[in-house]
Amino acid sequence: MYNSDYLKLERGRDFSMTDKALLYGILKPCLVVMAFIVFSSFSHAERLGVALVCPQKSTECIENNSTCVLSFEKAQEILEENFVPYIVIDDKDIAENALDFFEIALVLSPCSPLSLTEQKLTNFEDNGGKLIATYDLSNSLEDNNQETCSNYLAENIARMLEASAPTFSLPLDDLNRLSEDFNKRYKSCQKIYQKFVTENNNTDEIRTLYESAALNHRALEFSLKKEAPYHGTYYLSHLRVSLDKLFPLIHPLHKPYKEIIDRRGDYWLGKIDNFYLEKVVDNAFIFVGDSITEGYYLQGYLANVPTINRGISMDTANGVLERCSLLNLETNPQAVLLMIGTNNLLYDLYLDSYFQDVEEILLYIKQKAPNTKIYLQSILPLGKDKAAAPKVKEYNKKLRTIAKKLEIEFLDVYSLMAQDDCMPKSLSEDGIHPNGTSYQIWADLLLEQFKKDKLI
Repeated sequence: MYNSDYLKLERGRDFSMTDKALLYGILKPCLVVMAFIVFSSFSHAERLGVALVCPQKSTECIENNSTCVLSFEKAQEILEENFVPYIVIDDKDIAENALDFFEIALVLSPCSPLSLTEQKLTNFEDNGGKLIATYDLSNSLEDNNQETCSNYLAENIARMLEASAPTFSLPLDDLNRLSEDFNKRYKSCQKIYQKFVTENNNTDEIRTLYESAALNHRALEFSLKKEAPYHGTYYLSHLRVSLDKLFPLIHPLHKPYKEIIDRRGDYWLGKIDNFYLEKVVDNAFIFVGDSITEGYYLQGYLANVPTINRGISMDTANGVLERCSLLNLETNPQAVLLMIGTNNLLYDLYLDSYFQDVEEILLYIKQKAPNTKIYLQSILPLGKDKAAAPKVKEYNKKLRTIAKKLEIEFLDVYSLMAQDDCMPKSLSEDGIHPNGTSYQIWADLLLEQFKKDKLI
């Protein structure tokens, strides 16, 4: 048997009805006490509820022994009657360190010694867990130990009681849905954290928050696998707290996750993470923009030019300004080419700040990469069916003025594609995105300009 600080039942003769009554008499108040303990305000690692430990090698014995079945069912019944959250776990769960997630471990060990479980339970207690009751159902209490065990339990009940806190549980369907979002957040932090560690940028605060997030993420996945909504709700809430604090500390934009998602969406954030983690070559040509740039097969159209694509679908000038720090300007690019504004015009997004945003982007690039050639490219024409089509020419005139003011090269791609100030169907299927012919026209202009400027 294990040495628990709370309750120790010794081995003895076979069970009798008196023995079983005694066991239930001791077990029930012990489990009732748990109802008060597990709802406490946890000052140590995030733990919750009871791990009802049923080692795998004991399963057959339990199934074939009516006394074991009765005892096991009774333990579950008492926990449920007293609204104590619990999960039944076995050797496999224990080997995967599932005990880390629980406040209390209650072990059912009816048959054989538990070498793995015994070591893990020792570690569990060493790390702040509470081993409330361990017992061997194949043996009974010695008569002369009954009073000692009862007194031992009574002496410890007072110090085991703590103030309870209100709790609630989400339905499993809602938990599974919400966990998908938090799983994305965690994986984003996980990848970035590894880079922090590799680059020796880690701090004690970041390490602590990450370890807390990792534990709660693992516990949430375990709870969902076990279909335990109470535990899942608890660990989801703790995971959220950890990630809300961790994310702005390590994410390159240093903004809360929700703020970025609400303004830009999942896809934009995913691209930002990839940009941050991607290893890029020095002295490349960096293309910045929206889906028109993202969809530009640069390696094909500009095969002999080292390129980096920093286009994000649905982006705006305001979005590019927000991610300027991720344009890889530290790699001493030969050129940076900016084309942005289509989504601003199409969807009336940030139009009142559009020209100011473009100017700030260009000034940022000039400051961070003073030896880099900068090209401001015109907005491409839009199809006749687009309400914003007539505005494009007017906006391009203003962009040309900004380029001249900042002494930046302006590339008029618009004029090479526009017919009657609109994008012809022969150059775009949807009146927004270029087709292969359009991209080739654009590429020819770029190659000519690069040669003229002696960049290639």
